[in-house]
Amino acid sequence: MASAAMASTGKQRGYSLPNSYPVEINKDSDNVILCRDFFPTMCPNNLDDEWAALTVKFRPFFAKTAWTGSQVNANHHCGKNTKENRDDWLKFVRKDVLGKDYKNTMALGWCNGLQELVRMGGDKREDGRVVDFSFDGRTPYTQDDALDILFGEKIISMINKKQYEEPIACLIKWGYYLTMEGCSSAWAGRATEGYITKMKWRVELGNTCATNKALGVHSWHRLGKKLATNSYQTALRRKEERIWGVRLMGMSRLKKGEDLGKGEFTVDLSGYLPSRVRRDMKRVDAAVFRVKRMGNLEEDDDVHSQLSEKVSELVRWASVRGIAGEVEDAVSECVMNLDEGKGEGTTENPALATIETGNVDVGDQMNGEADNAIAVISKSTRKKTPGTTMAPAFRKETMEKESRKNHEDKIKNYVSKKVRMRVM
Repeated sequence: MASAAMASTGKQRGYSLPNSYPVEINKDSDNVILCRDFFPTMCPNNLDDEWAALTVKFRPFFAKTAWTGSQVNANHHCGKNTKENRDDWLKFVRKDVLGKDYKNTMALGWCNGLQELVRMGGDKREDGRVVDFSFDGRTPYTQDDALDILFGEKIISMINKKQYEEPIACLIKWGYYLTMEGCSSAWAGRATEGYITKMKWRVELGNTCATNKALGVHSWHRLGKKLATNSYQTALRRKEERIWGVRLMGMSRLKKGEDLGKGEFTVDLSGYLPSRVRRDMKRVDAAVFRVKRMGNLEEDDDVHSQLSEKVSELVRWASVRGIAGEVEDAVSECVMNLDEGKGEGTTENPALATIETGNVDVGDQMNGEADNAIAVISKSTRKKTPGTTMAPAFRKETMEKESRKNHEDKIKNYVSKKVRMRVM
């Protein structure tokens, strides 16, 4: 009956509790060992009276009044399960154990963790580039440094040109990598252990759980990572949307064949993330991330954005294979053929392969020098047929002759065919 009630309340509160937390003493240090799932929630304010009833017995190991010299009186009255003691214990945990001082300690630990990654250097790629934790000769050492660079003039200019790869790679390296499960979390352990030592509490962090959970790191470490970066990552998300106009849609891998949502596109960061980051993120062979354009987009603008992104991916794909110079001619010839009514790449020949966003194999040699797709098309058409209707090929008056979606399909089908012919 009691277990059923516990399960019910656990579901309501968002976490479950064990029947008991064992009190295990390290015989060498006389410190109590806290199991890995000691803190069952990532929000200190969600710790409730039921949790306090199970853990108040650990209070003497945090209270110097319960110590006699180096000995801890585990039966001290502050550890008795009374309403007054439980309330005092919850207040102490929220204010002292997981409060402001601990949060500041963890924020400093995050900075130390980033500096450590910077000192490790990066990878030298086949094209001679070094992929590390810097950007344009600048390296952040604090969260404020990272915000200044990410939303500074240079990266904003790249975003406006739809050169998303390197900015988003920096966002991952400086904003999310240090807090991801399975990634570099040594900084959180060192900072937490240092805080416990500074406070002179008689506790140690264990490796086993009181429940059936299998936690890779201690819950105290996980809480610390969140406290250190919660406001920082919130600022990142807001600035992404407000200043960049796009947002990184999570860290999970894009499944093969998975459809993109409205306004979404993909970026391949394999050429911009150090191998250490991709390895820890389980992305050695897949570094494709989902990104979403934010705001209320008009349908026509959305079509142009998608076209720009698709052609930009094609240019990068061709660059890796050494035929980037042929793409401009192919696009130019495609537009001229369409305008002259030659029919290649039209809906009369639907068998031509299409270019699908997210399925272009860019590889580690992606050089990031692709022009904006509209600029490529406009430049090439003006060069080939100056003064003709081909120069403003994507202007509104030209698009009135046919739907923009059909025009986009014709271009991408034809370019795909031309590039494949040249590769073969």
